[in-house]
Amino acid sequence: MQDSNAPAFKPLIGTDEANIDAKGRLLIREKKRLRLGKTFVMAYAETGCIAVYPEDTWQSVVAELMSGSVRERQARPENRLVFGSAEDDLTCDTEGRVMIPRRLREQARIGKSVIVLGCGDYLEIWDPVQYGVHERLQESKRLAAQMSTGGQA
Repeated sequence: MQDSNAPAFKPLIGTDEANIDAKGRLLIREKKRLRLGKTFVMAYAETGCIAVYPEDTWQSVVAELMSGSVRERQARPENRLVFGSAEDDLTCDTEGRVMIPRRLREQARIGKSVIVLGCGDYLEIWDPVQYGVHERLQESKRLAAQMSTGGQA
């Protein structure tokens, strides 16, 4: 039974277009900022974007990535990708901006314009061109799956 005094989970939702300023800062809309929490983590995602995790979601990601033996974890390239790119203890300044580390911006091919997507328990930050490529690829995969199952997908 859920504690009636505990705040209900509010998912990170919606799509925003935003700009990165000359110092590499992104203004996160207040609604998303509040749901993200005071501190959060950014990491490069295998899809080509920057994933932004609230602390509790990040702990779940860590637990999943740390499962199994050391040998099993060493065989997972996503462990190196996520942990190697991660920046933790990030916060927004008083204006609601967060500095996106240059290394992450470069990995995700992010320039001045970005798309910020709410994905339930985390955010994704995309370069608009890369996001378009990703979406077209996903649509192609969906269509291929439909064709292979005779339109039943």
